[in-house]
Amino acid sequence: MTNKNIYPILSKMNYLAQKSKKKELTEMQQTFLDKVVDTGGDLKLAAELAGYKGNHYQVINSLKDELVDLAQNLLAHHAPKAAL
Repeated sequence: MTNKNIYPILSKMNYLAQKSKKKELTEMQQTFLDKVVDTGGDLKLAAELAGYKGNHYQVINSLKDELVDLAQNLLAHHAPKAAL
């Protein structure tokens, strides 16, 4: 691969890095994400344990990108073991 061919790849990587800047989470939001893992993915229970009252769908909608990132990280971490 020549240097000429790598420039589009680097540009795309820079774009993705800028796009994926993480937002600051409140302590309650971070607790919710931690509880999602602890509860095995039970979003309603995780919201309750994190201190959210009422409609847990609002929490899910506000943190949907973070939930997707969390799921991707968990899958990447556990995939090799699951494949065996």
